Amino acid sequence: MSNQINNLLKVGFDHFNKNNLNEAKLAFIKVIDLDKKNFQGLHSIGVIYAIQKNYEDAKNYFIKCLNIKPNDLSANQNLANTLLELSLFENALDRYEFCIRINPKLSKLWCFKGIALKELKRQDEAIVSLEKSIKLDNNFEIPYFHLGSIYKSLKLFEKSIEIYESALSIFNNKEILEVIYTNLSGTYLDIKNNVFGEDYSRVRETANKALSINPKNYIALNNLAMSYLFELKHKETENLLNEVIKIKPNFADAYKNLGSLYAHLGNHEKSEEHLKFNLALEPNDKSKNLLLAECLLFQNKFKEAWYYYEDRWDDESAADKTKPNFKKPLWKPVFGYDCEILIWAEQGIGDMVLFSSILPDVVKKFKNVYLAIDGRLCKVIKNSIPGINVINFSNSFTENFFDYQLPLGSLGKYFRNNESDFLTQKPIFSIQENDFPPKKRKYRCGISWKSKGGLKSDKKNISLNFFNEFLKLNQIEFYDIQYTNEEDESITFNKKSLTKFKKPENLDIFNDIYGLLKFMDTCDFIISTSNTNAHLAGALGKPLFLLLPKEYGRLWYWDNDFNGKNLWYPCIKKFSQKIQGKWDEPINDLLEEIKKNYI
Repeated sequence: MSNQINNLLKVGFDHFNKNNLNEAKLAFIKVIDLDKKNFQGLHSIGVIYAIQKNYEDAKNYFIKCLNIKPNDLSANQNLANTLLELSLFENALDRYEFCIRINPKLSKLWCFKGIALKELKRQDEAIVSLEKSIKLDNNFEIPYFHLGSIYKSLKLFEKSIEIYESALSIFNNKEILEVIYTNLSGTYLDIKNNVFGEDYSRVRETANKALSINPKNYIALNNLAMSYLFELKHKETENLLNEVIKIKPNFADAYKNLGSLYAHLGNHEKSEEHLKFNLALEPNDKSKNLLLAECLLFQNKFKEAWYYYEDRWDDESAADKTKPNFKKPLWKPVFGYDCEILIWAEQGIGDMVLFSSILPDVVKKFKNVYLAIDGRLCKVIKNSIPGINVINFSNSFTENFFDYQLPLGSLGKYFRNNESDFLTQKPIFSIQENDFPPKKRKYRCGISWKSKGGLKSDKKNISLNFFNEFLKLNQIEFYDIQYTNEEDESITFNKKSLTKFKKPENLDIFNDIYGLLKFMDTCDFIISTSNTNAHLAGALGKPLFLLLPKEYGRLWYWDNDFNGKNLWYPCIKKFSQKIQGKWDEPINDLLEEIKKNYI
């Protein structure tokens, strides 16, 4: 029988060496039929299954091998590799450590142990293991790839670049160089942190080197496309991403990035289409669901939009956002309305004001409504919405007074699902007393021209110099109600202007929002870019002339129009750029509007 087994093994190995895997497997199976504990036959079948990516069967055969030879390094290493492919990272790690005890000088064992640690998010240990792999064999390329990737994920970009640059000095194999240049282009892309208008030439340089080796490298093409997007070269971006899709039709990132491009261009229908295609390919990728929600909101598709809006906590820009650690359950309609509910504020002051406009409807529904919100808004909300209990969110409090909780931004999901739900929308803020001095001229106007703190803020901002002609209108007294500190710009402007532009006296605009609202209430109209003051004016029902960018930097709620009026703030009139970044035309249109109605 032994001769028969040896002959079958020889046949199996001959087929294996010729890459005739199925014929080889049949030969090895015949060996096992003759000898169920033949180590070579079992191990060879396991190797073939692993090559064919049938990892579950491969695992079972390697385990059978180890029941015969528990300390065989090759079988242990192959089992560890198979467990890694099956994403059984803890089990793979244990097996690699066992292999290292057998032979601690094998570079590949340290490398794949490092990969298992990387997948387990044990990055510091992964770095040590990968560095050990390189020390044992600096001509093995894989640890360089993963070490550079870990440093990039930790935002240690210079370290990542250093690793890849060191690999470039060692390897000359074109396939390896292609991977290094591709990874470098990704690192150079991430180091810019998605900032528009920066120099992305290093991304292009390294991506193009990868593409010179392999023109169909879709990851390098994608990185190249994104470098053009952030340099505002939209046509190049679109062409390259479509080329990526031709090469790799199921590459989800290309659809996601096209969705971002079209959102940037204000084409919300095409953005929606591509972001949904991304989700069809990667249902668990919620990183762009907030963007998808915003595209739907731009189109007044409220009900569908709120579904995706609930994933705002998973958005790639939400890393610094944390939910309060309340133990009470989130409210759902199935729980009914005969209960005590805590609504807690999220996001910035502007969004708090926007979603607070829904609160009068909420108060009518529930037994008791508590609102935990920024302390600067407590007084005006308490005075303006009868029946609501207002809490300064910065103060500590227990959970014994409410049954359920809900974030303020989730109110839209239950109370604003179509245009008709806005029929109850009214200005929510009312000022019950006002001690600001009366007007010295016929009209009074507050001006706010900047927004700060958001990714799109610079696209919404306008130079104060654009308002020089406004201040020459003698019938109107103009006041600086900018809530951020723009003192240097104001001083420079006042030095050049014949008319002095000053803030209201004895008013801390940033901290005293109730005082700011009292002043706004004395104004005949407000001029503002897209910022907190625009929301405050809208919530007061004060005539608001709103200056908006054409595309990027434009926020969805300003375009929720119905029958010619904004659904959230019917008092606003919009003056939009015709060309992105150019304010001359909307400023001139606004100046004519004011002359027509107030002069």
